[in-house]
Amino acid sequence: MDELAERFGCPKVDQVIKPRYNVAPSQIMPVVVEHSGQPRLQMMHWGLVPFWAKDKSIGNK
Repeated sequence: MDELAERFGCPKVDQVIKPRYNVAPSQIMPVVVEHSGQPRLQMMHWGLVPFWAKDKSIGNK
């Protein structure tokens, strides 16, 4: 996480994650987002939920 924070100019986060080659839907991964004009790391569930989905769990497939 320190490498990500340094690369994107984000404040460092006290979160330990296991390095992975791939990310599967429903896993929680760090994402760089913009907040008040500044980059920051935020943990998010990975997946795509189409606008027409009635159930958010469809993004876990």
